[in-house]
Amino acid sequence: MSWDNRDPKRAHKAFIACTGTAYRRRRHLSSTELFARKASGLARNISAYEVLIFDIMWMWPVGTWIYGIWAMLMFPGVDLPTTTLISWVVSIVVAAFYATFSSSMPRSGGDYIWMSRVLHPAIGYAMNFFFAVACTSFVGVCTFYLTGSLGSMFDFLGNTGLASWLNSVEGTLVIAVPLYIFFGALISSGVRRTHIFIWVLFVIGMIAIVVYNVTLLSVGSAGFKANFNAFSGMDYDKVIMAGTQAGVPASYTLGSTILGVAFTYFSFTGYNCSIYHSAEIKDVRKSQFIAIVGSTLIYVCILYIDYFVTVTTVGPVFYNSLTYLWGTGSPEYILAFPPFFQNVFRYACIGNPAAYAFVCIGFAALTLASLAAWFFSPTRMIFAWAFDRVVPVSLAKIDTKYSSPYVAIILVTVGNIVTMLLYAYTN
Repeated sequence: MSWDNRDPKRAHKAFIACTGTAYRRRRHLSSTELFARKASGLARNISAYEVLIFDIMWMWPVGTWIYGIWAMLMFPGVDLPTTTLISWVVSIVVAAFYATFSSSMPRSGGDYIWMSRVLHPAIGYAMNFFFAVACTSFVGVCTFYLTGSLGSMFDFLGNTGLASWLNSVEGTLVIAVPLYIFFGALISSGVRRTHIFIWVLFVIGMIAIVVYNVTLLSVGSAGFKANFNAFSGMDYDKVIMAGTQAGVPASYTLGSTILGVAFTYFSFTGYNCSIYHSAEIKDVRKSQFIAIVGSTLIYVCILYIDYFVTVTTVGPVFYNSLTYLWGTGSPEYILAFPPFFQNVFRYACIGNPAAYAFVCIGFAALTLASLAAWFFSPTRMIFAWAFDRVVPVSLAKIDTKYSSPYVAIILVTVGNIVTMLLYAYTN
């Protein structure tokens, strides 16, 4: 009997039997996990604005107080405020690219995932491995700037013994090792707590940056010059004379400004680093655009104001000359410290130790937040490698209570301590 002529009841039973068999087969495939990818175990519990602050802190806003003198040393005549605008134009294009890719592949690991899928797994791993090692290097090197800022504060306040200890290798190590263990414990306790910690330090640091710029503006160029002449042991005009005689330009030059962009653009590194924990961000497609693109805009505003106020108050030719004398080891440079922004700032704070102390604390707070961000990202990179079985799968183990890759965090903690020791005793 043909199908069309069969009894309707029998046809209905045959249909139910066929669909039931197919359903059981699908259940069998699911139960044996064939062609299925396990969930990572990470939880989406951080907002766009928490990630925005994370990306800003990854760029280390007060790092430019260090990079600025490097640009002046290498390229005398550089116009620092202009370099920030050029760097931002380049950064915003790259930021849009990163935000788009992160929205398309919102997984932990960021560009490791994209490159390994689009180009080749070996390329993705090699590039990401290099960046993870660089992150641990950032932590080790910049811990010295953290203790150095506190050392500058105590030196200014007259406690030279404590200042000397904080500026020593031993003093920095005593602080660094417990600090790294604290970071490991903090990150293990959950991504949200880590971001809240960074938020609090960000607020303290932003207040300090406001105090820094307001103090410089209130003292003015004449007040800074008078203080420098009275308390530095050097002469403002003689510094300019020595610098110009050595070849420092008497005004900004286009060539130096273009070349100086390299240092400023380097300081933008990190506006995209929320990509490494995309799997833990709520509404990731929208949040990544807010965080990555928005962080570049906020950062360029902070950077431009810092550079403009500092150079305008201190004097561009004087600062270029002072930096040049320091960098070339001139005997005419007799200050006991490098001419970093926070160090030169002390001559705007004569009679106002509270302002200098708060700015040093703010510098330390922002550096501490940046250290936490640099510490955090490699834990998610290693987790992504392990999840793909590029490295031992045990590195992807997740603490079910806090949704954190605790084995990767332990590895990063140990790695940071090792790199810190290597830098301390080989630099």
